[in-house]
Formats: sequence, structure tokens, C-alpha cells
Amino acid sequence: EKIIVRQKSNDKVLLSTFRNVDDLRLTLNGKLLAVDAQKRVYEKTVENLDSARKRAAHAERSGKKVPVAVLKQIDKIENNIKTTQLNINKVLEKRKGIETKFDKEIERFLFLTTSNKANAKKVSDKMAELKAADTLGLYHCKDEKDCQLAWEEATQFVILNSTTGINFNTETLVMGNDPIKETGISLSVSRSKRENNKVSIFLDVRCHNSTIGTELCQGQKVDMIRRSFKPYIETALKK
Repeated sequence: EKIIVRQKSNDKVLLSTFRNVDDLRLTLNGKLLAVDAQKRVYEKTVENLDSARKRAAHAERSGKKVPVAVLKQIDKIENNIKTTQLNINKVLEKRKGIETKFDKEIERFLFLTTSNKANAKKVSDKMAELKAADTLGLYHCKDEKDCQLAWEEATQFVILNSTTGINFNTETLVMGNDPIKETGISLSVSRSKRENNKVSIFLDVRCHNSTIGTELCQGQKVDMIRRSFKPYIETALKK
């Protein structure tokens, strides 16, 4: 009985706080963007260590003395690298927890706002569609104006998240250059029509043609990029 009372209370809060699924997703996107920003700070520390090590190695190969400032930077970062990696893992777990919580709330909201409870399959299908869009890096346009604005944001997303320059830029395709470095990430977005003449924007990620590149494309970093694509566009369009 206590569980039922608690559920009714949670349902009341859910329905009074959010008008529709878009409101729920906007709140989710805000939380995810905050977590992603925190993660980028930690990742920058790791990148700084890699950069400092390369500068030191270059100096040694050139027969020069490694600058004291570089050695101090390496030493300082190395002393905290385990903590940094631990913090990155914590952020990833936090992000996963936020997504899981909101998935349940969105599913519950759809159930509560579906007039005919026999339409449970519609709820299930809608949840599957939302999850698939997040996982793949897919944005479904609402109309022509929405699509044009979304395309501009998608292009900006490619520029911000690619480590390569842009090679191709048209009204239906923005493509990054092929990655030269093993750690390089190249993003592309394309516009295509689906059923009922509706348009979707699809994100594609390419990595270097190597073992390291393959692992990168199959890893958490690229998965995070895909998952943040749709929230990035949705949040930008709400401003």
C-alpha cells in the first residue's frame, strides 16, 4: 500500500512538472550537457599529459634538454592521473544513471498521458524510437523550419566535435576529412527523407583505419558523441 501511495505521489509530481515529453527531454538534455562539460574538463587533463609527453620526447630526439616547466607539468599531472581517470569513470556512471532514471520517467509519463491504456504497445514503440535516436545519433525534423534550424546546429556540432577539418559542406551533407592520426575523429551529418516525406538528420562518425581507431569508434568516447547529438540540437532549438 505504501508503494502505491508513493507511486501516486510521484505520478502527481511528474504530471504537474512536465507538460509533455519534450519538457522531460529538455530537462534530461540540460543535465546531460552539464555532465558532459564536467567530463571534458577531466579529459582535457589527460590530453595535456599526452601533449607534454610528446613535447618532452621531441626535445630528447632533437638532442635538447627537456624544459623544466614541461617536466614539472608531466610530474604534476601524473601524480593525479589515477584520480582523473576515476573521476571520468564516475561521470560516465552518473550520466548512465541520469539516462536510466529519465527513461523510466518518460515511459511512465507516456503511460499516464495515453488515454487508452490498451495502447501500451504505442508507449513501448515510442520509447524504442527515442532510445534508437539517441544511440544512433539521429534527429527527426518536425517541419521544414525546424529542420533548417536543426541542420545549422548539426553542422556546428560536427565542427565542435571533429578533430579534422570540414571536407564537404552542402545543404544535405557536411563531411569531415578522413582522420590522419590514430586518435582522430571525423564527423559527418546528412539529411534524408523517410516515410511520409519527413526528414531526418543522421550523424556518422569515422575513426582512423587502424586497431586504435577501431577501438576508439567502438568505445565510450564515440558513444558519448552519438548520444549527445540529439540532445545538443534539441537544447539549442529551445533557446
